[in-house]
Amino acid sequence: MEGYKWMFDSQIVTVWSAPNYCYRCGNIASILELDENLNKEFRVFQAAQQDSRGPPAKNLPLTTSYNVTTLLPRVKPRKRTTTRS
Repeated sequence: MEGYKWMFDSQIVTVWSAPNYCYRCGNIASILELDENLNKEFRVFQAAQQDSRGPPAKNLPLTTSYNVTTLLPRVKPRKRTTTRS
């Protein structure tokens, strides 16, 4: 596997986030980066060799939640103009 796969005439992409999942799948992982013009770039990662890994630095939760503000660029509010009659 190449870390991602386009489907349905490139309308949907699946991104694998765990290289060599459970040390048995042999897959490559990737991150999809989008710029402000929605240009796409994939960063692809191989799994580290199993014997070169140390213990995790700390315990991490098994779930990750994202907030819209972390996924979308910040929008500058427009200045309001008031008109007096």
